[in-house]
Amino acid sequence: MYTIERSVDLHAPVLLLSFTGWVDAGGVGTEAAGLIASGGEVVGHFDADALFDFRVNRPTASFIDGKLTAVEYPEISITARSIEGTDLLVVSGTEPEFRWHGFVKSMYELTQQFGVSQLIAIGSVPGPVPHTLPTPVLNTSMQRDFSAEGERVAEGLLMVPSGAVTATEWHLGKLGLPTAGFWAQVPHYMNQPFTQAVITLVERVGRHLDVMFPLNDLADRADQQRVQLDEMAAQQPDIAAHIERLETLSSEDDAVPSAEQIGLEIERFLRDESEGGTQPPSGTA
Repeated sequence: MYTIERSVDLHAPVLLLSFTGWVDAGGVGTEAAGLIASGGEVVGHFDADALFDFRVNRPTASFIDGKLTAVEYPEISITARSIEGTDLLVVSGTEPEFRWHGFVKSMYELTQQFGVSQLIAIGSVPGPVPHTLPTPVLNTSMQRDFSAEGERVAEGLLMVPSGAVTATEWHLGKLGLPTAGFWAQVPHYMNQPFTQAVITLVERVGRHLDVMFPLNDLADRADQQRVQLDEMAAQQPDIAAHIERLETLSSEDDAVPSAEQIGLEIERFLRDESEGGTQPPSGTA
């Protein structure tokens, strides 16, 4: 289901996986994966015809002055990169729509071909978190080896529809591959990429691998976005009040909100917006 188009010499590489779609709120996960892969070399692709419904994920046609110049199809690429003595294989792109079992089998074959040492799945989920506080990261793993690090782990039973990233983590973990999942929580009121969350996710992967990834201009972009969000919130008292409630919720014992808290807070926000007739600031939803 995949083709390796050029040879590459890797030593026990780490497989990093991220897809647009179900667990990529605001495109944070795939942007982080792209930054981690930057400076690497695309060495292969998965078979798009086998994995995508092009009527759902339609190719993009580009025209210049009426002339058709390109048609770009959704894809899943395989990028190899080495940094600070760590080899990486980054598999990222559009979430597959078909043949998940076949895709997972191909992913397993890929791990065997390259001698992959572990799998890291990354993504982002909307949550009752404000843009004014550090971005929380929820951790998952088949082994929970890193739980002693004291970072956030959702307690109790949480059942949600799975994305292809999580399904891959599950099946490869059952076959014995060490796994870790890092999921940035982004403010649920935003409908644009949240740059601070991208930085947090890249840095979290870096700490896990003991590697420092260059952030390029992300810090400046995050500062600019923070100023814009603060200005927009200041113009709408209802939005500002909602952000204050989220700050209070996030500061209570520094605990991970329960599924019930998440649902109630989002419902309250939507109800207040409906009853008050106010609109979220531009760039939020």
